[in-house]
Amino acid sequence: MCGVRHARCGADGGEGDDEEEEDEEEEEEDEEERAAKAQQAAAQQAIEDATQTNLVNLRRTIYLTIMSSMDFEEVGGAALLASLAAQT
Repeated sequence: MCGVRHARCGADGGEGDDEEEEDEEEEEEDEEERAAKAQQAAAQQAIEDATQTNLVNLRRTIYLTIMSSMDFEEVGGAALLASLAAQT
């Protein structure tokens, strides 16, 4: 019977536990590495605005400014005011 126990548990009967703990630690490290890689990949993905919302809003503002103005001087003044408001 001693031979069977020796084959199952190792020479001192406790080595099997150490190996199991090492395996569990390696698995935990692997999981942590995978999670870190997934976070890094998600952070590297940049969201690109394909709708060009800013450009559409600018064009709308310019169009509405032109259409609501009586003459070219008023358009110029309104455009300057709009650019000053956008800068601040």
